[in-house]
Amino acid sequence: MQAAKLRPNTGEPHLHMGRWATKNGKLPKALNAYAIAENYADTRPDSLIAIRHRLPPTLAMSSEEVAETLRKATIRQHYYHNTPEELRTAAAQLEKLKDLFKGRQDQKSDEIVSLIDDIAPQLTDIKSDESKPGSDYRVVFDITDLIMHFRGDHRFPTGIQRVQVEVVIAGLRTYGTGQFDLCCFVPGREKWVQIHIDNFIELAYMSGSIENISEAEWQQSRKELLIHLVSSEYYEVPEKTVLVNLGTSWFIYNYFLLVRNYKERGNFYYIPFVHDLIPVITPEYCAGGVVGDYITWVVGVYQHADFFLANSESTAVDLIRTAKKLGRDLNPENVVVVPLDADFRRPLQDEISTSLLHHWNLKEDSFALFVSTIEPRKNHLLAFEGWIELIHRHGKDAVPQLVCMGRKGWLYDRIDERLESSPELKEKITFISRTSDDELALLYRSCMFTVYPSHYEGWGLPITESLCYGKIPVIADNSSLPEAGAGFSLIFESNNLDAFVGCLEKVIFDSDWRKQQEKNISTNFRPRTWAQIADQINTTSINVSKLVKASKEIPRKVELGKYYPVSLYKKPQIWPSLESGEIFRLGFDWLWPETDRCRIGPNGGTLCITDLPVGKSLRMYIQVSGLTEKSCPFSISVDGDVILRSILERHMTRWILLDIPERKTPLLKVFIKGEQTEMWRMHPCGVEQILPYALSVVGFAICDADDEDMRISFLESATAGNLEEISIYREPAA
Repeated sequence: MQAAKLRPNTGEPHLHMGRWATKNGKLPKALNAYAIAENYADTRPDSLIAIRHRLPPTLAMSSEEVAETLRKATIRQHYYHNTPEELRTAAAQLEKLKDLFKGRQDQKSDEIVSLIDDIAPQLTDIKSDESKPGSDYRVVFDITDLIMHFRGDHRFPTGIQRVQVEVVIAGLRTYGTGQFDLCCFVPGREKWVQIHIDNFIELAYMSGSIENISEAEWQQSRKELLIHLVSSEYYEVPEKTVLVNLGTSWFIYNYFLLVRNYKERGNFYYIPFVHDLIPVITPEYCAGGVVGDYITWVVGVYQHADFFLANSESTAVDLIRTAKKLGRDLNPENVVVVPLDADFRRPLQDEISTSLLHHWNLKEDSFALFVSTIEPRKNHLLAFEGWIELIHRHGKDAVPQLVCMGRKGWLYDRIDERLESSPELKEKITFISRTSDDELALLYRSCMFTVYPSHYEGWGLPITESLCYGKIPVIADNSSLPEAGAGFSLIFESNNLDAFVGCLEKVIFDSDWRKQQEKNISTNFRPRTWAQIADQINTTSINVSKLVKASKEIPRKVELGKYYPVSLYKKPQIWPSLESGEIFRLGFDWLWPETDRCRIGPNGGTLCITDLPVGKSLRMYIQVSGLTEKSCPFSISVDGDVILRSILERHMTRWILLDIPERKTPLLKVFIKGEQTEMWRMHPCGVEQILPYALSVVGFAICDADDEDMRISFLESATAGNLEEISIYREPAA
């Protein structure tokens, strides 16, 4: 910046650069400029306010806190350690730091010494990079789901989030830090940001412990994470990449756009780890918006994935069946099952056991444990009806307490109403909303048995956890639950109250049988280590890069005469011919698709079609929409050549007609760019973003230029407002 050179004693040039970059959608450059401006006294307050405005509204931080966190993040990134040797050096430096605090007579110094004692061994525990043969391809684990969990102010990882933590930590200890990268998709920035290994280790440790880490310390670490997400540079995706999404991405509308952009470059594999298909198989147990979003993801995932990982045989079967419902051909050999039969046990500090059980008014071996989010799919109502029946048959004193461990989910009202209607039932139910890893281990070790009557699961982690602690799980016979039970569970017919109560009576009142089964579990149940699971995922990913050809060009087929909305499909229905309209988008400047359009940023966006008929003259109709406050000049290019310039008046929606001459290639790229912008307020993943856009694309159609009947039929539908009749989003008549 020439202005900065001419005026080295003021932050004004950097502050202006930040404002310019913000207006033009260049967030990393903006935040970098604001961070520099923060070092100058004359611009420090304004720069910190600008950075604060980029953070989630739930993250309340003063300008002073932002400044301190930025300084810490800068130091951390500067001293980011990548090799085991450097990690060991860092551990040695931590020991020196500990010596500085030893002997000080204050609580904070003691806490710092304790934290160093916890972190330093984790650094030196990571193995050498040479522990696993290398590959031309870099495995990159996408842990967006986990990071969004932390961003949403949830501390303790459960379910899928817990799996991601364990797989990554085990992978680090097996392969070292040089074998894979971690990244997170940042909504609103629309690219991946790297999550550095030392940051991840700190978050993983702090999120699972409450004995050594206070809530205030956790919140500070979380603040540093959130500032990293909005301020760091984009992740430089390696030239040869195998992207493994360890969690899920159905809530990110631009995720597949980013995958397409990198596949266009070549040497890019995308492998999703599918944990369940609950919104497809049992939509009645999901919120309406979730079902629509998930269906959009399902339609897209079969078009983009090079390979699949599934967490159970049941999930693999559901994945293949759903593909058939959509008319997709998914080869079962392209699905590898990675069972989550892992050892969840962690060392427990004995001194916390008795005091914590008393805190919940519990005694050892006097309660049953139900670990789950409290929502309709988990079937708490059946569990409650089972307990009422036990009380009626045997009296309340003979019936163990039912401990429900998990936070409240959606549609909790019916569960609450059932409890309020029965005082005797309410007395026998204990709710625990959240626990640390140590507390959860204590509950498992101390319970009489566990229950899991869920209507449907992808795996059923609480079942495996129960077996790890030698406890009998009483489970329903649906989906993957018997797989998780591994032959050691007590199984009843799904949603059958009599069968459920019969199993409960067996495990409660036949103590000799229960003890024999516990002995059988302890002797014969052999869970895999997380290192084995991480190795299966990593090895499979590397083998995919060797045995499967990466799809560079995602098929984007069109049927002549059909209307293709470039928008978000949000309906809960699926059928064999259902296609995605957003798949035609290409480039990094598309905003998230909406239900009626998709906005394009100031740098323009491409519509890409891959299978046009060769040697045929075509006519393309594109419906575009302008800005609300001002007119917008725009241009359209085909194959790099500008073929049209025009103006969209404010509030205008109009059709653009393009004549496409006979072509020698089936690939067509149409680039659309506006010359004026307005700011658009959007809420990707619940976080408000204000981003610039130039114009919107509503949809398009391509007709045979020589087929007059086809063109007239399309034009009649368009002018009469009946595009729904010829839309790819219309469900065919039965």
